[in-house]
Amino acid sequence: MQLLITASKDTYITDKVISNSYRSKNSNVGHAATLDLFKLYEESGVLDGGNFITSDVTEKSVLLLKFDYSKVGALTSSILNIDDNSFKASLELTDISSGLQKPFNFSALCSPLINDFEEGFGVDVNEFNDLGSANFLTGSYFGSTPVLWKSEGANSGGGTGLVAATGTVTVARIDFNVNVSFILSDGTNTITFTAADAAGAVRVSGTNYTFGYQGVADVNALASRIYDAIVLAKTGIDSTSDLNITATNPAPGAVVNLTQDTKGFTGNTAITLNNIGDPVKLTAINFANGYDTNNLDYFTSGSISGTPIDLGATAYLSHPNDNMIFDVTNHLKAVLKNHITNNGFRIGFSGSYDTDNKTRFVKRLASRHVSNKHIAPKLRISFDDNLSDNSDSIFLDKATTLVLRTKKGIVSSNLFAAGAQLINDDCGKVNVSSGSYSQSANFSQVNRSSTNARLTGAYEASLTIPSNNSLIKEALAADSSGFYVTLKWISSDEAITFSTKKVKVRNIVTSIFDNSEVIVSFVNRKSEYFSKEDINIHVTAVINSFSYASSKIAQSPENFTGILYYRVLELVSSQEIIPWDFGDNQSTAMSSYGDVHKAVIKDGSLLANYSYILEVGSLVDESLIVFNSFTFKVS
Repeated sequence: MQLLITASKDTYITDKVISNSYRSKNSNVGHAATLDLFKLYEESGVLDGGNFITSDVTEKSVLLLKFDYSKVGALTSSILNIDDNSFKASLELTDISSGLQKPFNFSALCSPLINDFEEGFGVDVNEFNDLGSANFLTGSYFGSTPVLWKSEGANSGGGTGLVAATGTVTVARIDFNVNVSFILSDGTNTITFTAADAAGAVRVSGTNYTFGYQGVADVNALASRIYDAIVLAKTGIDSTSDLNITATNPAPGAVVNLTQDTKGFTGNTAITLNNIGDPVKLTAINFANGYDTNNLDYFTSGSISGTPIDLGATAYLSHPNDNMIFDVTNHLKAVLKNHITNNGFRIGFSGSYDTDNKTRFVKRLASRHVSNKHIAPKLRISFDDNLSDNSDSIFLDKATTLVLRTKKGIVSSNLFAAGAQLINDDCGKVNVSSGSYSQSANFSQVNRSSTNARLTGAYEASLTIPSNNSLIKEALAADSSGFYVTLKWISSDEAITFSTKKVKVRNIVTSIFDNSEVIVSFVNRKSEYFSKEDINIHVTAVINSFSYASSKIAQSPENFTGILYYRVLELVSSQEIIPWDFGDNQSTAMSSYGDVHKAVIKDGSLLANYSYILEVGSLVDESLIVFNSFTFKVS
């Protein structure tokens, strides 16, 4: 799925010299049709104490944008897992050509703002005389006093702050041995703590300490031994600390609470556990939340679940007409996980491109106030929401995903066995059988969410049918193309059969694919949709082979077993609104179940008062084949 979100507010803030006289830092251009990113070096002069100065006079601008993530957040409890590798978020800004020389061969940096900003209403982009927030000095004026940037131009960024990261080590069992250990890092020093057949803590070296497990009666006592070892490491030798981490006496539940001495992002380190045996002896919560916003305007780095991440995103523009596209996946994950607040983005020149003695004038990009809304700033959310039943395309020695959807009437409903709903993992079985051959695999309730919320009435299983089985070899000897099996979805105790289907297991397809035989038909297309409704695409795809004409028994054409994809173009300009996605994200892959392929375009992704073309196609031997299309309008 691809979800398109238009910016909810945007502007740019400037430190501009006006008429070689004075600097304008408190002007607002909130409703301007463009977002102008520029840097001018010694192109103007200013009056200072009666002197006209041109040396080292720099003028610059910074872009500010914000998007509403509520639609993304709503999907995390159903079909979106933000930790899945297919999840991507990109911020897209469209270049607007002009007669001016445009900068290129530079990098821009997009970073999450710590405080919100006010878009404002100013439109004076020549003299910059419309005063108001946001501007180069203030981010907003929501209250009785202006909220100032920590540094002019919202230019104070970094990963350091005034809050220390915290973590925990918890003792789960007391049956320790000398192979059990854990590793703590304070961002500079790393210490390994190893269990020892002793009664106390010992410093082996500056990087190795031991804690004794002799005579411990319970997990709390063992947690106290670990606490003693960490305290000893903090004391070090000759009062020189080997580890800058402070431990507190074990809390109830054998929990050793840890706090980094060095405050800021650098303390967001991982805790490594070496638990020999089963079950594990130790558990841990990685260090996290080591930041503070008192001195920063934007974040450059942070952590998610103890793993350091880069919250900033860069884009290199090698051509004057390049659009700006930033990968803001980490930022969106951090917001959706409640690690940071969504206050929008700051975009400026990156690193030395912002500080060198060069002029870069002017990279002009469309704002949300531009008349052509298709080029307005957008956030593109991409992820694989494909949930397809491949029972009609089972091949030997190939893993196959099987899906069962269940309803009561028209409402999705879970299966029941022994009076209880079948939920979570391994809640039933799928059985494949033919004659004396039988094979089973567990099925689970489908989980595609970030919150572990399962889909009601949706189950999936995966199985592989091996060609080296003696019974299968006999079946292939009779028909080398394959054989039929009975596919049953049953309860775990095999007492209840929920669904039965006869399917063909294929060995290999030897016929030459002819795309002219594939007939793709739209089942539910409409000529017009409302902008606030989801666009549900349902198509059938069959192979209209001539071989059926000579059959004595009436047969339906075979379903097309490939993956169908879609894309959306704006009708008049042919601009790609939702492009084909054949890559890792698979965000335009259609789900298939039975003889229908389905996809959903979420409401608001396509703008109102435009007409669009939707195309459906597939990749065949790495070549794109477009099978069908239809035109519709969004009102």
